[in-house]
Amino acid sequence: MAGERQSQGPGKPADVRNRLRRQVEEERVAAAGMERLLGVEGGDALYQAVARLKTEHDAFRRQVTEGVTPTALEAVVLYLDEAGIRHVSPRGRQTARAAWDADLDPHEVIVDAVAELGLTPFMVHSTSWRVVDRQILLTFLVAVEPPTDVPDDCEVELVTRAELARGRATGPPPVVHLPQIVEHGLRHLAWLLREDEAIHEALADWGRALRGYDPEPFRAFGREPGA
Repeated sequence: MAGERQSQGPGKPADVRNRLRRQVEEERVAAAGMERLLGVEGGDALYQAVARLKTEHDAFRRQVTEGVTPTALEAVVLYLDEAGIRHVSPRGRQTARAAWDADLDPHEVIVDAVAELGLTPFMVHSTSWRVVDRQILLTFLVAVEPPTDVPDDCEVELVTRAELARGRATGPPPVVHLPQIVEHGLRHLAWLLREDEAIHEALADWGRALRGYDPEPFRAFGREPGA
């Protein structure tokens, strides 16, 4: 996807793991020091943010220690209103992302990440994956209840149609943009609306909005340039 940071050379695996271990340990110590500095109750927003970072660092540390390349998760968060389907995202970012804790089901991680934005998810489904910075990035479309007020740290835009990213018969598209990922995801939901009873029930009010989308199953977008 345009704007993604390009990965650097991998180097020797042992050197990479040692460098990552040092980095994670430094971040863990810094997070612990911030917790002591704050000394506030768990309801404080800043304290919650630090605790969330610490959880992500601990999960990442376990993966690094085991020599596993982390898998990342992202949520494309959508809701339906009178104007159509809207995409809500953290301000300055296209999607909500989270590290996958191998002790949890990825759906649970995504639900928690979206709930932390102050939104209420009622449908979560994985729709595509791609490689970004030598990570597998698994994309989930998440339908949420229309918010009474959009959280201050989020921004909203109306979803518009896009051409799908097309690759070769044996390879991914050279470039994939978020609107194309959303387009495919909504086509996938249109397919599930017809084929999956649980999704049909959850998205009963979305039938008209999805009517124009050609049903399509899961897609692997593959590697992004330099990933």
